[in-house]
Formats: sequence, structure tokens, C-alpha cells
Amino acid sequence: MGSIKKLLKTNYENMMKIDDKYQDLVTDIVCYIRGELTQKDAEEAINDINEILLGAQ
Repeated sequence: MGSIKKLLKTNYENMMKIDDKYQDLVTDIVCYIRGELTQKDAEEAINDINEILLGAQ
């Protein structure tokens, strides 16, 4: 369970680094992913998306 908490913290910190103009998109994606996947899979997917968006900025 510790790894989930670490992923949640990392994902939250990375989401705060994403430009404001993308925040609505990120919120929509995160809500959808968390509703469709298990917690661990969702957090890993969110982490991947965060990395893509941060790289694109």
C-alpha cells in the first residue's frame, strides 16, 4: 500500500507543474482513469500521462 501512497503524492506534485491551460484536460483524464482502472493501474497510467504532458511543455 505504501507504493500507492508514493505514486499518489508523485502524481499530485507533477500535476501541479502542468500549465494552467491544461488543468481541465488533466482533471477529466484523471477522473476517467480512476473510474475505469484499479487504483495501482490508474496511478501508473496517470504518472505516464503526467510525464508526457510535462515533456511536451
